[in-house]
This record gives sequence, structure tokens and C-alpha cells, in this order.
Amino acid sequence: MEEQQHVFSDLREVQSFIEQNEAATMTKFVVYGTHAAFFDNQWQPTSNTRVFWEWSRGEGTPTISFTGTPFMFIGTKEMGCHLGRDISESKKRKERPILLSDNACGRKRRKRKSVQDCKKIGCPAILTVSRIAAFPQFKIVDNRDRTRRAASGRLKQALRRDPVVWQNVYVVRTPAAGAHAGHAVGGPVVWSRKTFVRKECVDLLKRLADQVHLVEEQRGLEHIKTRLVDLLEDVQPMVPNENPAGLQNHQVHLHNGQTESTNPA
Repeated sequence: MEEQQHVFSDLREVQSFIEQNEAATMTKFVVYGTHAAFFDNQWQPTSNTRVFWEWSRGEGTPTISFTGTPFMFIGTKEMGCHLGRDISESKKRKERPILLSDNACGRKRRKRKSVQDCKKIGCPAILTVSRIAAFPQFKIVDNRDRTRRAASGRLKQALRRDPVVWQNVYVVRTPAAGAHAGHAVGGPVVWSRKTFVRKECVDLLKRLADQVHLVEEQRGLEHIKTRLVDLLEDVQPMVPNENPAGLQNHQVHLHNGQTESTNPA
């Protein structure tokens, strides 16, 4: 499996993709570090921020090819294989001398958490997520330095005058199977947006069920019922005619105001 890159517009899609990646490859990634602006929902582009047209210089970061759309870096999140480096190693180094000095002075030992060596094996595999701001209104076709400079100038001038429309983009770089070392890795990852959207729908339905239990007005409940009936009629044509095996396991019933999922033995 070669190193791959995937582009998303929603952070929830990124998380879902990482989870699917972990399940397929039988690995787990932990956060090594996150740039402060990565989760900043208030971030806005300014004329002082550098404009890029492509990127291939950052070691371990995603390679962004020229598409004609200028962009700015917002922040990066770096994740490593859970069998990689020990992210708490520096803390352990600080705690060990304290334990040794207490024992050496012959003082009464106090109960404290033991500092244990972890089972890290130094796997070097890295997964990186770069958050960028894309500006499609300033897209160019001609990939020449002069054209880039002129378009970058127009973008910065526009930013000095008024807010400019931009798009949140997340570029995920996943390591190749060969990047892992010292442990087994599963098969290739096939990103399924359908799986992500289905999970989002189920989560919304659960939230809706919780909210319905709190509605006291009959008029409001009648309105909700009408909307749900209309929604069900819209969904019905999308369902295959044949009843898939195991469908009964996913049916949900309400008894005395409580949600109960059937799961026959």
C-alpha cells in the first residue's frame, strides 16, 4: 500500500476517515502535536499571511499539487503510530530522579505512581492533517510565476478591503504500509463517504428521538409527526425491495417512552 493523500472539507469526515484507516490497517494513531490554529474556528485570512500555489517541501506533510487555486496554511496536526515514540518520555525522565533521590536519602517512602517503561517499539509511521484556506475566486489557469504573483497581489489587495470568501480544506497524508516497522499492518484503506454519512444520519435520528421525549405541546408533536411521515415517504423509494439479512437487528421500538433495540438471539 503506497502513501496516500485525501482531501476533505469537514473535520468530522477527517476523523471518520482516520477511524476507517485504523480499522483497515489494524493500527492506532495518537496525536504528537497540533498547531494552535488547527481547531480555531475564528481564524480569518489576512493580507499578511503567505499565499501558496503548491506545496512539496515540508517533510512528513501532505504534498499539494498546483490546481490553479491559491491557498494559505492554517494549521497542521501530526499523529504517529501508537507503537512509535513515547510522547511522555520527557515527563518520565523528570520523575525518575525524584524517585531515586527519595530512596537514596533513606526517607520514609510515600505512595506514588510508578514510572513504567512502555511497550513502544519506535515505529516511524506518521499521519499528517493539514488545514488550509482555499480561495477559488482567484483561481488561475496559467502556471507561470508572473501569473501567480499577479493573482497573489489581487488576493491580498482584496483582503485589505473586505472579507474574502474562502473554503476550509483538510489534506490528510496517510503513511504507506512499509512506513510501519516492527509490527503487522492490515490491508488497504478504502474511504467510504457513504459509511460516514450513514453514521451521521443515525446520530441525528438518536438526537431527534431524545428531543421528541422532551416536547410537551401536542400541537408540536403533531407537527413533528407530519414531518416524519413526509421524510419516511421520501426515504422509502431509496430502500431496496428485498429485505437484507439481519435487518431485524437494527429495528428500534418504543415502549413506555423508552427506546429499545431488538436483537434476536
